[in-house]
Amino acid sequence: MEEFRDKGFERLKDCDAIEDCIRGLDGTTTTFESIDAGGPKTASFWELESDYYYDQKALEVPDEVLKARSFISAINKEFDLSEQFQNFLNRLPRGRYAYNHLIMKKG
Repeated sequence: MEEFRDKGFERLKDCDAIEDCIRGLDGTTTTFESIDAGGPKTASFWELESDYYYDQKALEVPDEVLKARSFISAINKEFDLSEQFQNFLNRLPRGRYAYNHLIMKKG
């Protein structure tokens, strides 16, 4: 956590506060939460790891989004979130599940 603190994790701005930061309704939203002396803080980004929508609108990816990408990359190197999610899905008993507007049937 010291490394994250040194790189400004606790000062990460939410996408709503960043010029040219793209938001959407579908897809994946990544949310970072931290707590410091000022209390809890949240910063969220839509489709954080994709340049697709920035390329479509001929926008440069904002520096703050690039900073958030560096944090998610460091987290994935340590924990591999995709693998963790797949392990979670594999442990679910048979049944129907709703996730992110998707309905999944297992078994």
